[in-house]
Amino acid sequence: MEQLRYNNNLTCDVSEHGMGKGFLASIKYNRREVGVFEDTSIEEIEATFNWVGQLLEEGAHLDQGIIMLGYRGSDLSGDVLVLDGQVIGEWHCDAEEWYHFTADGSSEPNCSAPSNFKLIGRIAEWNRPDAFAREGSNQVV
Repeated sequence: MEQLRYNNNLTCDVSEHGMGKGFLASIKYNRREVGVFEDTSIEEIEATFNWVGQLLEEGAHLDQGIIMLGYRGSDLSGDVLVLDGQVIGEWHCDAEEWYHFTADGSSEPNCSAPSNFKLIGRIAEWNRPDAFAREGSNQVV
């Protein structure tokens, strides 16, 4: 296993992904796993990891494989991405200080929560491959 280090808090454990079919990467913040992804080469893993590190330095937040841009900004809104860089929607905070995620292609929020920290968990649940009834569902924590 190889370990990449972006700074003292952000690391990435890289291991072979069975029978020479690429590599598995586990991004950790303060030793807590915050995202897992795979790629075909160590160089691609390192490039993605460095990109994530830059986003976090710019105020993004990563948890459960979901990246919320603008997390530490004053606008209280931003795009939502997955670790491969795909934008899956956007988030915002309303006047009552509730946080909402609206997926690309949706006109209504797909999930909501009383904090941005809880919202990222709801987005991760919504984004799971086995998530039920994503279309038009509005999940509230």
